[in-house]
Amino acid sequence: MANAVAEQVAGGLILIATKHKDIITSQTEWSLLFALLRSTIPHPEASRQSFDLIQNLINDGPEQRVSIDNYAGIVAALDEYATVAGVVTDSQQQGRRTQALNTSKYAPPSFSESIHLRHYSSPIVERGKKAIDLLFDLKKFWGQLSSPSHVQGMSRVCSFSYVV
Repeated sequence: MANAVAEQVAGGLILIATKHKDIITSQTEWSLLFALLRSTIPHPEASRQSFDLIQNLINDGPEQRVSIDNYAGIVAALDEYATVAGVVTDSQQQGRRTQALNTSKYAPPSFSESIHLRHYSSPIVERGKKAIDLLFDLKKFWGQLSSPSHVQGMSRVCSFSYVV
């Protein structure tokens, strides 16, 4: 998705998911919402807005809407946030290793090298850490989603979860 419209897309999805809840009722509609949310991940502000929406869908409160229809989409979106954070962290670590190999081992580290770990608290990495916590928190919904009326849907979620 073009960065030029990512914030508008995120804002529109938030509006639909919070103010017009009756529009998103099926697994197909939830899948579309999460596909569009995941497309905003590369844009810093839109990614924050999208993550906040996912977080609100999971957290206890008036916006909490975890269901059998959106469980797999929530898992996929959180997995993508965690994966992006892992890629960023790996690239930062690789950059530090390359820089260390290119400098003399006797030279004292520069100030910027000594505070390089600050980059690990970037918004991308923080969202990734929070995504992992939210994935763990999703277990609290297994009881309500595994009721007899949801057993067939839960088998879909289980098979999806192992594929991801």
